[in-house]
Amino acid sequence: LDPAAPNGSRIAMQTLKKGASFFSERLTRGRSTSEALSTPGGTESRQAGQKAFVSNCSSQEAHCRKLLVHQEAVAGVVDRYLSAMLFAFEDLAVAHEQLLTGLQQAADLVDLQWLHHVEALAAGLREGAEENRQAMQGIIQDLQLLRGKHKEAVRLASEAEVAASRRSHYEVKVERLRQEVQKAREGLGTAALAPERASSSGILSKSLNQRRTNNYDLKQGQLCRNEEKLTRMTEVQREAHAASLRSLLVCVTFGRQKLQHLVEQILRSCIDGLLPSIHAKHSWAQQKAPPPRSDGYGTGGAKGRQRTLEDATEDGTLNVGDIVSVQGLNSQAHYNGENGTVKTIRPDNRIEVELVLDGVPGAEGTGENNKILAVKPENLRRVCPAQLPSQCSGLLVQGAEALVLEDWDPRNVRSHEDSDDTLADGRRASVC
Repeated sequence: LDPAAPNGSRIAMQTLKKGASFFSERLTRGRSTSEALSTPGGTESRQAGQKAFVSNCSSQEAHCRKLLVHQEAVAGVVDRYLSAMLFAFEDLAVAHEQLLTGLQQAADLVDLQWLHHVEALAAGLREGAEENRQAMQGIIQDLQLLRGKHKEAVRLASEAEVAASRRSHYEVKVERLRQEVQKAREGLGTAALAPERASSSGILSKSLNQRRTNNYDLKQGQLCRNEEKLTRMTEVQREAHAASLRSLLVCVTFGRQKLQHLVEQILRSCIDGLLPSIHAKHSWAQQKAPPPRSDGYGTGGAKGRQRTLEDATEDGTLNVGDIVSVQGLNSQAHYNGENGTVKTIRPDNRIEVELVLDGVPGAEGTGENNKILAVKPENLRRVCPAQLPSQCSGLLVQGAEALVLEDWDPRNVRSHEDSDDTLADGRRASVC
């Protein structure tokens, strides 16, 4: 928080206000009930509490209290950063564990090498998350202990404020009682203050003097009791202020040095230790279970697992509607690997296959992304549907929710007719 940097003063003030929010509320609660009730809530309350926290005390003590608020703000910044880093590592581990659970039920949709790699990566991240949390446990405890001392200093300051308020109350009360006692003394007769002098007044005069004497004795007794309370409260206030000052000085001297050390530990542990450990766990998983090659070919490559192919001539038949893959074309090799549907089996033993292509216009120039080819049976391979794993109920539920199948009702689907029945059958098939 360098005030000389751009916007440094504004950022420093914002940080100071955030750090003072807790102390402001604690100080407000520690003051008199009527003042606490009359203080508005929200930002105004925190600002008023912050201002009250650094006022009504000496300039040196006010400076120390500002240092305390500043320390708590910085401690909160590094505490939140440390927690966020640990939770980020934990979230990475949880994310890969959930990914592993899903991939284990993905069947042919994922390469087995990816499955093994994610499993190793999830195990490594989980181990790293536990290691980092254990390594940071001592730092976390020290930081929480230091912030607890900050709060204790505010609690003692609040008690000192309450004691000072009570002392002021008794000082005002004693001063008022002294004035009332002096006034009552002036109204007494001479016989009340000089018993050796006999009174020669009448009965009514004696009764009036007696009431004045009783009133004087009552006020004098109240004054004596409240002077004793003032003496005790002065001692309590002196002890409370001394305890508050001791705690405050410890926080802004030894506590500040401790916070400097903790900030250094947290930044070094997170930036130089925790972040590189994520890369280390990734490298370890790469060595233990490398992922498939990025080109998609080779043993276990994803391209070889996209579909399961069978020779279309094994049983000697293909049926209309079968899904096939085109293989081994020479004249139009760019269609090799494309999928299509068997439309017609012609008498010359060629099979008309309707291909669905991206960005290829139709045979008649209609702009539709399909093409009909007349292919020899030996250039076709049947695409067999993948088998669902035995345990994939969780994924099926997620898929049904994503497709909003709970709202699907075939009875509410409006039937429609093909607007151009001759479009599919009237095309001329390209012979390959």
